[in-house]
This record gives sequence, structure tokens and C-alpha cells, in this order.
Amino acid sequence: MKRKFALLPLFLLLAFAILFRSSTYSESFIADEVKFYRHATNITQGFYTDPVNPNLMEGPGYPLYLAVHAALDIPFAWTR
Repeated sequence: MKRKFALLPLFLLLAFAILFRSSTYSESFIADEVKFYRHATNITQGFYTDPVNPNLMEGPGYPLYLAVHAALDIPFAWTR
């Protein structure tokens, strides 16, 4: 029984840290989020990157996750 709840204090500390940091509810993009969100909107339109100026430095994992939210027009602050 003890082992089941051993990590509960760490989980609560992590949840507290995420919920109460200022960038969690920011409406603006931070750092490279704009690139990932641009790739996500491109995925919803049928392509990943611009053929004229391709930028393949970022992997498709996070933009694939964001593509669902971009397709449903969910605000980015909620997605974050």
C-alpha cells in the first residue's frame, strides 16, 4: 500500500509548479512555439513545411500532437 502512494507528493508538487507558473496561461507564443504551431497548421492543410523555404530542423512529433488542436481551433494557451 505504501508503494502505491510513494510518488504522490512529487506528483502534487509537479502539478502545483505547472498550474501556477505564469507562462501556462500566456496568450502569446514563447520561444519556438510559433514554429511548432506553424507546422501543426501546415499539417492540417496537407503538408508539413514550405516547399520554397523548407525548415526540417524540428521533428514532426510535437506538431502532430498540436495538429489536432489546431484543426479544432482550440486556443494555444489551453493546448499548452
